[in-house]
Amino acid sequence: MTQQRVRFLDIYRFLAMIFVMWGHLVGTGMYATEIPGIIAGAMPTPIIDAAGNQLGILENFLYYRLHTQTAVMGVIMFFMCTGYFVPAMLERYRRSEFIVNRLCRIFPTLFVSVGLWGVAVFLSQKITFRPSQYLTSITLTYQVFGIAPFMGILWTLVIEVLFYLVAAAAGQVNKNTIVSIYILIAITGLIYREFPNSHTYNLFYNLEYVSFILLGATLHCAFHDRKSTIVGQFAPVGSALFANLVLFQMNRDILQDSTTYPNLFSHLIPLFLFLILAFLEKSAPNFYEKIPAAVYQLSHLVFPVYTTHVCVGLTSMYWASTWGFNRYITVLIGFLLSFLVGKAIAAAIEVPSIVWSKKAISAMRDKPRPASE
Repeated sequence: MTQQRVRFLDIYRFLAMIFVMWGHLVGTGMYATEIPGIIAGAMPTPIIDAAGNQLGILENFLYYRLHTQTAVMGVIMFFMCTGYFVPAMLERYRRSEFIVNRLCRIFPTLFVSVGLWGVAVFLSQKITFRPSQYLTSITLTYQVFGIAPFMGILWTLVIEVLFYLVAAAAGQVNKNTIVSIYILIAITGLIYREFPNSHTYNLFYNLEYVSFILLGATLHCAFHDRKSTIVGQFAPVGSALFANLVLFQMNRDILQDSTTYPNLFSHLIPLFLFLILAFLEKSAPNFYEKIPAAVYQLSHLVFPVYTTHVCVGLTSMYWASTWGFNRYITVLIGFLLSFLVGKAIAAAIEVPSIVWSKKAISAMRDKPRPASE
């Protein structure tokens, strides 16, 4: 992967992070009077006063005009990034090496984030959680045991890990693999409709969102298919987009989905941004030279910021508002503290865990490679 391609993906991940944070910190801060797991009990008013608030312009436009939301688009963009990266990773790694890489990438940071969340809300609001909630949250098994997680964002990590397992089982992610997983998603939807229970529900729900990862994987295949024409390269992308829209309408009908994920612009805008940034990479590479280095640095804090920004951001915003700071300073505090905590976790946990994974994979490669891999 070239330096420019890394920059293109960095900017996309940075935008995804900002969208998610904006939706959670600004959107929730402006409209929610209850934030379970963060603020104890109901608040008389939202953290941020919505009256005449210019901060809400983007969120209101997207919701009322395009029927989507910043956080929704950000999550979809994160999923697409996963799909774009994984095919190349499976070309470099054996199945077992890929799993080790992903486990080291996710779980050490997740463990620390869960612990930090628990300490922060206890000290701030005297909120406590059951040991079973901690255990099933840090292992991402809360759906299996029917226990409510205390970190709402964990559902996206469940979907990521599910895709990693499916991809590792397949051994590669190519056009045939993508089509097979789409068929699997449709089949699980039909199974749930005929045999509705918590297990078939969770399987269909999680696989449904894997379709966004498949769109990213389709983009990877299209960008690296040098033999096809432009039409031949991007016909699969259009097909994947269409399949996602159909599957999410199926989701809406079967699961009674009331979110904005099934809506057209929730799918189109993330794809449009991806293609625009990819186009700029080829047609105007100097564009990336003009972006401040701080943006690239922040883009590498995506995961620790993602796992902690709701707790850190909304808690700090709540106290900032009670101390009399205006709405703009309140939001700025939420963003800045989220980035600072994310940077600390990255330095203390995420970066060392990446080093551990490299050492573990290097040790695994010293052993003979099984014929099945």
